[in-house]
Amino acid sequence: MIETLETRRLNLIQEVIDVCHEWIDKFCGAYSCYHDRNQSFNCGSILLGALTKQLYNMDISWTTAEPFSGLSLEELENGVKSMRMPTWHVKYPRPPPTAEEEKQKKEEFEKRQAARPSYNREPYKKPAPEPPFYIYLQHVCSLDPVVRDVQSVIKKAQGLELKDFVDRAETATDTTPRQG
Repeated sequence: MIETLETRRLNLIQEVIDVCHEWIDKFCGAYSCYHDRNQSFNCGSILLGALTKQLYNMDISWTTAEPFSGLSLEELENGVKSMRMPTWHVKYPRPPPTAEEEKQKKEEFEKRQAARPSYNREPYKKPAPEPPFYIYLQHVCSLDPVVRDVQSVIKKAQGLELKDFVDRAETATDTTPRQG
């Protein structure tokens, strides 16, 4: 029974690590941002850095191999679920005024002109184009797809207590035979 649990623990931990490494490969390769394809390079780079750094902090690397001493499936799941995401903003040009906004500006101008004496009125002139202004919007990509993929692996362990999937070295007792 213990060997079966240990084998299952090792296989599931390896699957979780494989999922994370697959995402690293995606971010390194031809990653396409879901929200703005023009930001694919920046987005993939930031997600790659966030994932790699946090896996490193959990002592998971390309060389991590069995028996995953001291690592439980529950700790690995909690570590992945609690991954933090940096926030970053993307600079977009402010769109030009809409026809409705132009109409509103003209109406406001005409109201101001009507309040002036007739000898001091000016014809409406379309305003000169404004200098290019930009807006900064927070980019919304995150590591949520990685977390979802990891959780789909973890679901395979249902019916078993995740806290029981701990390396035997942590729970082993003195195995020296007693003389009696």
